[in-house]
Amino acid sequence: EEHGLGPRWAQLRLVFFVEDRASSALVRDFRSKATFEVPASQLLPFYEGVLVLDAISRCSTASALPWFQELSGFLANWRKTNPAGVKGSLYVERKLLDCAVTGPRTRDAQGVVWAHRRRPLRKDAVAASGEAAGGWFRVDSIIEYIPPWEAFAHPRCGFYQDFYMVQWAAPHHNEDYSDLENGSESAVGATWEPDECLPETLDTLKVRAKRVWMKLERQRE
Repeated sequence: EEHGLGPRWAQLRLVFFVEDRASSALVRDFRSKATFEVPASQLLPFYEGVLVLDAISRCSTASALPWFQELSGFLANWRKTNPAGVKGSLYVERKLLDCAVTGPRTRDAQGVVWAHRRRPLRKDAVAASGEAAGGWFRVDSIIEYIPPWEAFAHPRCGFYQDFYMVQWAAPHHNEDYSDLENGSESAVGATWEPDECLPETLDTLKVRAKRVWMKLERQRE
C-alpha cells in the first residue's frame, strides 16, 4: 500500500544552471525555458537525476505521474546513447560513500545544521549494540541500505534520503512492525528509517551497509 509520498508528493524538474547565488542558484527550466531561483541544496547532479528517473520507470505507478511522463522521452533518449544503463553502485562509491543524503534541516551532535547533504561521515565513533542515549531508541544493527533514488520510489520510504532497515534492540527486537507504513515486511523488529532519524554515531554502520548494497547492486547491474 502506498503512503502518498515519494513521486506523488514531489517531482523532479530538468533544469539548466544559469548563475550561482551563494546559498541559492538561478536555473532555467528545460521545457518552459522560464528562469527561477532555488536553494542550492535542492539541486541534484545530472547523473543522480537520471538515477531517479530510472528508479521511477520501474514503478507500477509511473504511468500515473504527469511530471514523469513529461521526462520519459528524455530518459528514453539517454538510454539510447548509454546502452550500458545506469550504474548506481558506481555513483554511491564515488559520491555517497562519505556523504549522507539527509533531511532539509538535520542537526548533528555538535549543533551544526545540514541541508540535504552531510559530509564527511564520522569514522571515530560507533554506538555500542543496545546502547541508548539522548532519547534515541536502541539500535542493534543496520540490516540493509537503499540509496535516495530507490528510497524515493519505495512504498515503505518515500523521502529523498539515504534509508536504512534498522534492527531494533531489546525490548523491541521481537515486535512485528509490518503493519506500519515504514515497517519491514521481511524482518521482525525492524523498520525503514531515513538518515535524519539516525545519529551520526552510526556512520560506520551506515558505510558498511552502503558497501554491502554496492556489492549486490554490481551483480544486478
